[in-house]
Amino acid sequence: MDLVPEATTWTMALKHIMDSRGWTSDQPTLSAMEPVVLALGAHYLVNVKRSNCAFDPVANFHLRNGACLHRVNWRGNSSYSGLRQSLELMCNYNYVLDRIEHNNERYVRDGTIAVSGDDPYIARAMALNAKL
Repeated sequence: MDLVPEATTWTMALKHIMDSRGWTSDQPTLSAMEPVVLALGAHYLVNVKRSNCAFDPVANFHLRNGACLHRVNWRGNSSYSGLRQSLELMCNYNYVLDRIEHNNERYVRDGTIAVSGDDPYIARAMALNAKL
């Protein structure tokens, strides 16, 4: 939070940065934000639920159809709407053919989110989910 000394939490710091002009082209700000936004995005995708399903409608669509959450990507959608909707965060889903039916059944039955790949932010969010 060195970039915003008056902020006492990361959410306050992010709000302050997002309300300022030019942060999307300021490399020190982007570098400081990257791990925070990736961690928050992975947490949102893995742990924020509505009726035992992913709160995010796109995530819910893919997971319900048997996909695995694969990776969160920093600045994956740099359009204006991507900035406003997700701070330019985007994620990839992986459809592993021999796991689709199993993933779908577990997700629909108890909200279990299948993961593929080794994204450290998703792994950390999954570890937190196991503790909840």
